[in-house]
Amino acid sequence: MKFYVISSDGRKFGPADVQTLNQWVRENRLNRDTMLENADTGQHLHARDVPGLQFIAAAADLGGVDSALKAGEKPIATTSFQTPGNPYVAGHPEQHSAPSQGQYASPPQPGSPYPRGGVYTPGGVPAELQGGFNVGAFFLTWIWGLNHRAYWTLWALLIGLIPCGGLIFAIYCGIKGNEAAWRSGRFSSPQECLACQRIWMWWGIGVVVFSIVGYIGLVILGVALDGN
Repeated sequence: MKFYVISSDGRKFGPADVQTLNQWVRENRLNRDTMLENADTGQHLHARDVPGLQFIAAAADLGGVDSALKAGEKPIATTSFQTPGNPYVAGHPEQHSAPSQGQYASPPQPGSPYPRGGVYTPGGVPAELQGGFNVGAFFLTWIWGLNHRAYWTLWALLIGLIPCGGLIFAIYCGIKGNEAAWRSGRFSSPQECLACQRIWMWWGIGVVVFSIVGYIGLVILGVALDGN
């Protein structure tokens, strides 16, 4: 069973199994009152209600108020969420990353103005964006690619000259579209990325419908002119 960790600002990290959550407890990355979400059922519950979690001394707050803090103790000033080469520190929302040591690390891309927070699956692509079909990338290929810094989609201009090559490449773009969109560094969360891809989907569909209607209109006009 796996759980998402919900931080105090509403972001979700994970999912992580009980063993990983216990590791974060030992590293003072979540406490008894941290809010979790069951990855299977969507149920929200406190960390203290999850069977198998073992709590030690007061931990830094990551979504709730530790029982020791309720008693009036001064909270821990900062808790490091560091990974090698990723010195982000809690307590500074503009700098910190998720509790992301080990296989879940996904630091912001160098030079990207879109800081990312979250614990993602190996390879740096969130589970929400793995699989699926990107309709916008399918219909608009290199136009979509330029907007998402996926410059490899420009191959569509050459491959399209090969019979059926354009269709095959467009299908490939649709399959890899969500992953490429995330790797562009434009989006700070999977939800933001998916919302943008829905807009591109409707643009793609609109362009295709407009093209079909325009083609039919030209055919009708040609027939009418021939009849005269």
